[in-house]
Amino acid sequence: MNQLSVLPEADLGKREPRSGNVQSKPSNKWENYSLTLLDNGMVSSFGIYSKEKCKEWTATPNFHVKPDEIRAIISGFEDDVTLRLHGISLQETMYTLTRMSWNHVMMVGRCSTAGNGCVIYLCRSCLLVATHLEGAQTSLCHSAVESLGDFLVQQGF
Repeated sequence: MNQLSVLPEADLGKREPRSGNVQSKPSNKWENYSLTLLDNGMVSSFGIYSKEKCKEWTATPNFHVKPDEIRAIISGFEDDVTLRLHGISLQETMYTLTRMSWNHVMMVGRCSTAGNGCVIYLCRSCLLVATHLEGAQTSLCHSAVESLGDFLVQQGF
């Protein structure tokens, strides 16, 4: 079973949700939902990163996206030209940006050398980054990440 670790610097208790209530740290339900994504094979690696400081809040083992890569992705949501020309870098692996959602909250990439893919969701205060292995259906990974992203947005993240 995959492990999902919540790092101590992820001070989620200070995030203010849209409804005005203070959001507490992730519950077991939230962690279980994330683990379900991994266990069902829709997602092979996963992380949530602070939008403001580009720090890792939670991630699967051995999936640690660098702050510079997070900054480049966040900038790409505002203007995707650079990502379309040079690609999305995750742990120094390059993915070709293949799709950006109409509302600029999700992007999809594909690694031409390995066949792996990535799906990224931009929340108000964080960024969800997921990868899937070659052979996995991108649409399943996309749906899974979108569901979790929508959930986090509803919780004020």
